[in-house]
Amino acid sequence: MARVFAVQGLYTFDVHDRSLDLSTVIFDTIEVFNVYVQEVKNMNMQLLKILIEGTIDNLESIDERLESHLSAEWQLSRLPLLVKEIMRVGVFELISGPQPSHAMTNAMIINEYLELAKVFACEEDTPFINGVLDAIQKEVK
Repeated sequence: MARVFAVQGLYTFDVHDRSLDLSTVIFDTIEVFNVYVQEVKNMNMQLLKILIEGTIDNLESIDERLESHLSAEWQLSRLPLLVKEIMRVGVFELISGPQPSHAMTNAMIINEYLELAKVFACEEDTPFINGVLDAIQKEVK
């Protein structure tokens, strides 16, 4: 569940032209979903904070890494925002290694983000996201 909220938090951050501070992004994300989602009470808050803060703090290097895996015809700016956010948080988790509170293999991490893509993105985006995240995880092994 923390990954869903991390993607949503990063989306909120970008929609507001990156003008919100991290604590506002995290708090607002939780508050909005707290009304709708009972699972919030059981969510791993430490993982959520790590994913949002880590992704935002490393956004430039994450975007450079993503750009290097796009074809010549594509630029990161052309991708739908939710697709970018899913890949950004996924890349952060892959390059930062297992989180102490939630150790997972790279394959499991990628699968988590593919499941998010199936819910939040178009069907044809899922194989694209899989290809990019898989290529990046091979670099960081």
